[in-house]
Amino acid sequence: MVRNQTAFYMGKLSYLEYTPQFHFVELFLNGQYHGTYMVGDKLKIGKNRVNVGDEGFLLEVDERAEEENGVFFRTDSLRQPINIKDPDVNYDDVNYVYIMDYVRSAEKVLFSENFKDKDNGWRKYMDIVSFVDWYLINEIVKNGDAAFYTSTYMNLKRGDKLKMGPLWDFDTSFLKSWLENRFQWIKNEFDNM
Repeated sequence: MVRNQTAFYMGKLSYLEYTPQFHFVELFLNGQYHGTYMVGDKLKIGKNRVNVGDEGFLLEVDERAEEENGVFFRTDSLRQPINIKDPDVNYDDVNYVYIMDYVRSAEKVLFSENFKDKDNGWRKYMDIVSFVDWYLINEIVKNGDAAFYTSTYMNLKRGDKLKMGPLWDFDTSFLKSWLENRFQWIKNEFDNM
């Protein structure tokens, strides 16, 4: 919980347009304490949430998109699929084709020789402020999922640029995965002595 709280606090200090609200709650069931939980906003499009208007998109790079039966697409450079979280779309409908083409075009320009072109380079497609803030927060907290693996969110308002965010899911941050793997390696070494 401290991982999420810390990252979301940094999100509130950043220029990211939206960071989820949350509260800590203590759960008691039939008089028995069952722990402290963090309850917060669901990520979705809305005026006080991911505000991309009625025709915008909320996307998630998500390695589990296929098994969760999400509507997704792939790009040439990302290993993981991009799940269209909101709005509901169908494969090959107008909205699906629009967002897929936009993201693929942005990626193509990003990896082209003309990526620095002031008019038709990456700046035409991507909002630098959101990318920088999102990256810095995830880098500071060492979020393993932010390597475009899962829980990596982007959003797009039609007529605007692709933005990173909102922030989400910091259970593998602050070197947690690395430390767990390192401790397991050390344990295995001692077990084999």
